[in-house]
Amino acid sequence: MSRDEAEGYVRACAEDEGPESYEDAAKIFAAIFGRDPDPEDGDAGDLWSHACAAVDDPTLRAEVRHDTWTVVDPAGGRWWPNARVSAELAAAEDPAAEVVRICTETPLRGRWAQ
Repeated sequence: MSRDEAEGYVRACAEDEGPESYEDAAKIFAAIFGRDPDPEDGDAGDLWSHACAAVDDPTLRAEVRHDTWTVVDPAGGRWWPNARVSAELAAAEDPAAEVVRICTETPLRGRWAQ
């Protein structure tokens, strides 16, 4: 399934009308994010919610992964902050907004991974 096909499917369905099987939700998730889902991504309903959110708002978003604030782009790339940034985020009033700001303004303070 291509990303365009997956986005078309998501746009044609309401958020509560997603695929019932994990396998179908995983195919859509993989097409949109460019990677297979892992257990932390959740069940079929969670995968569908992630796909809907990515199609509805294709901007950078903050997400916690392995107890670390990260930034995810619309293609499923993930920016991981370095240790100093992680320490700053622990003290930040709004770590989600701060991690996106740091990623955007000083991306070399972390690394992008697919």
